[in-house]
Order: sequence, then C-alpha cells, then structure tokens
Amino acid sequence: MKFIKITYLVVILTAIFLSSCTSTKTEPTQPSSDGTCYLTVMARGEYDELSVSSFSTSLISKFHKRVIEPPASGISSTEECVYEVRVDSREFTTLVTISSKDLNTSGDSKATGNEGLQESILRALYNGLSNKREEICQSYGEKLVECGVDHKKLEKKLKDVLDVEEKQLQEEIRLLEQDVNTIRQDRLRIEKERNAEIQRQKDEATKKREEELRILREKEEKRKQEELARKRAELKKKQEEKERIR
Repeated sequence: MKFIKITYLVVILTAIFLSSCTSTKTEPTQPSSDGTCYLTVMARGEYDELSVSSFSTSLISKFHKRVIEPPASGISSTEECVYEVRVDSREFTTLVTISSKDLNTSGDSKATGNEGLQESILRALYNGLSNKREEICQSYGEKLVECGVDHKKLEKKLKDVLDVEEKQLQEEIRLLEQDVNTIRQDRLRIEKERNAEIQRQKDEATKKREEELRILREKEEKRKQEELARKRAELKKKQEEKERIR
C-alpha cells in the first residue's frame, strides 16, 4: 500500500513538471520588416549632398519606391533595401547613377544648377523604369527630350545651355589672359631689374678698375718724377765735374 502511494506521488510530480515545461516553451520570433528603404548619396562637383538627397528622395519615392534618409546611428551592413545615388558634375555635364538590388541606372544632363540635377535624376529613372516612363513624362515631360519635348522649347533650352557654356568659357579666357598679362609684366620687371643690376655691377667694376689704374698711374708718376730728379742731380754733378776739369 505504501509502495502504491509513492508511485502515485511520482506520477503526479512528473505530470506537473511536464506541464510546466510545456507552458514556458516559446516560439522563436521572426525579424519584422516594415518595407523601409534607405537612401545614401555621394556628390562631387558643384552639388552638395543635401540637394542631391532632397531631389533623389522626392523623385525615387514618387516613381519607384519610398526611400528615407538613414538614421543618425547608421544602417546595418546587412540592410537589403538601400539606394545609392552618386552625382558627378564636370565639364558642363551632370551624371547621376542610381544603384540598388532592383535598380541600376544612370542619366545625364547638360543643364547646370538644380535644373541639371533634377533632369539627370529623372533621366536615370526614365532609363531604368520602363513601366514608369509614361508617368514620368506626364509629370515632367518638359524636362526630358525622350518624352517628345517641343522642338522650339528644346532649341531654346539648348541655346540657353550653350549661352551659359559660352559665358563660362569667355570668363575662363578673360582670367587666363589676365594671368598671362600679369606673368608677362612680372617677367619684364624681373628682366629690367636684372639688367639694371648687371649694369650697376659693371659700373662698380669699371669704377674700381679706373680707381686702381689712377693709383697705379699716380705711383708711376711719382716714381718717374723721383727718377727724373735723380737724373737731373747726376747731370748737374757731371757738369760741375766737367767745369772743374777745365
């Protein structure tokens, strides 16, 4: 009877233990994803990263996928949804490159300032998102030749760009001419000073030689005068001896 009670107690305790283990078991949580995509920018030339980020965030979010700036703490290296925008401005051309897992495209523009930046981003999206071209043209058709811009407007735009480039070149030429003129004046001044220094050195050398020659002639004159006086004295002595002989 005692053995049965002990066995019954063991069974009850075992059941309680198993029940406790089952109730405390938890399922592993899955990483949550809210679909957030981040935008990173890199700018060279006339554009700053703030302007690039502003235009890129607006246009990419409008025509492709919502993007936001990375948090101050940065983003993880394992983050999958990152759009990298690179802007390079040189020689009257703005080039924009957009890179991500689902979009790799680029676009350029001959315009300058914010207009050139916006046009480059729009052209990159137009080139990379074939299913969004109609929507892009409806919103910004006047910005892109690909959308069938009015030829007169296009010619005026190109003329404006050429005018800007011409003015920039004229200004560069003016500055170069100014530099050349300044350098020429400096060169002529240096040559004049060098020639004057050479002449001064020549004058000093000539004066020195003339002074040395004067001193030599003075010494020679004195020596000759002494010799003349001696010869005269000898002559006088000879004449006196001759008179005595007579």
